[in-house]
Amino acid sequence: MTKVGHTREPGYSSSTALLEKELLSIKETTENEKSILVVDDEESIVGALSEFLSLRGYNVETAINSRQALAMIHEKAYGVVVS
Repeated sequence: MTKVGHTREPGYSSSTALLEKELLSIKETTENEKSILVVDDEESIVGALSEFLSLRGYNVETAINSRQALAMIHEKAYGVVVS
């Protein structure tokens, strides 16, 4: 497992460290539970967060509004929903 906080990337903040710590707790779960749904109407936020999580080995799916997110949640179980 990767340890959190050893290298600081540009823009790395305490909230990023907290997010990584929480995400590490779900690393040892099933594939559905390792899936993360990112929901936001700002495409730049969805893109950045999706890339951040994907680079750390998570299965990331995105939705651009709550209606789309609810439809996706009814189709599949997610370990985490970030909105």
